[in-house]
Amino acid sequence: MKNILGSLVILTSSITLHAQYYYKDLIGTRDINQTIKGYLSNKVVSAEATGFDGDGVKNSDFSETYNFFADKNLLKIATRNKSDITNEYYRFDSKGLLTNISDTTSSLASDTKYTYLVSTSTYNYNEKDNPVLIKNTVTDATDSIYANEIHQWFYNDEGKPVRMLRILNNNDTTEIRFTLDDKGNVVEELPFVKKIAGEKTYYYYDDKNRLTDIVRFNTKARKLLPDYMFEYTEKNQVSQKITTLSMMDLGYLIWRYVYDDRGLKTKEASFNKDKVMTGKIEYSYRIGQ
Repeated sequence: MKNILGSLVILTSSITLHAQYYYKDLIGTRDINQTIKGYLSNKVVSAEATGFDGDGVKNSDFSETYNFFADKNLLKIATRNKSDITNEYYRFDSKGLLTNISDTTSSLASDTKYTYLVSTSTYNYNEKDNPVLIKNTVTDATDSIYANEIHQWFYNDEGKPVRMLRILNNNDTTEIRFTLDDKGNVVEELPFVKKIAGEKTYYYYDDKNRLTDIVRFNTKARKLLPDYMFEYTEKNQVSQKITTLSMMDLGYLIWRYVYDDRGLKTKEASFNKDKVMTGKIEYSYRIGQ
C-alpha cells in the first residue's frame, strides 16, 4: 500500500525512483497480500490513521480511513492531505490475493478547478500464486492523458523469477533478467533495452533469507551504496527501513514500524539522518465479530 507517511511529512518528489522491479512488483505485492490476509484473519472492519508532526502535534491537514469489506473482497482507503483527496480500492480474490487496485486522485489546480487522475492496476497469478502479469493504466477525466505499462513475469520450475518484460504503451519493451543465488534468492537485476545492458541492481539477504539491502552504483560517491536497508522483528515484519533521497544527495530517511500482538501495524514514524523524528502515523482498528 502507499506509504501515507511520505506524503505527510516529506516532499516525495525529492526521492528519485529507480527500477528495482523485483522489490516493487513481487515483494510489494506480497506485502499487500500479507496485509489483506492479516485483516481477514483478525476480522478487521475499519481503521483510522492519525498523523502527527515531528513535535507530536496532530496534523489537521491529514486524515486517512480504511474500510475493509471481507464479504465483498474489498479494501477502501480514503486519504485527505491538504487539498489532495485520494480514494483507493483494493480488490482481492478468495485466497486473499490482490487482483485490482483503482486509485482516483483529485487536486486543486486553481481556486475553483480540480484535476483528476485515475490509476488502475490489475494482477494475474500462476498456480503457485506468483504474479505473472501486472498491468497499470493511468488516465484523466477528459482522457487527454493515457498511458499503460505491462509487466510480464517468468519463473523457473521452482517458482523463482528469472525474467520480466516491461512493455510501455504496447510498444516499448525492456527485458529485465534476474540472477539467483544457490538458495533461490534474487541477487542481481539487470535491464536490457534493445539488447544493451543498463544499470544493475544488487539484492542482499540475512541468514534467514530476508532482504536486507538493495544496492546500486552511486554516481556522486562513485561506489556501490544501498537505496534501501531493512531490519525485521522476530515475526519477520519490517521494523525499520532506510531509504536514500536521490542519486546525487547522500542523505537518507529512516522509517520505523511498530506492530501489536495480532501483527497489525500500530505506528510508523520517519526520522532524518540526524535521527530526529519528522513525523508519525498512529493506527487504530475496529474489529468485527
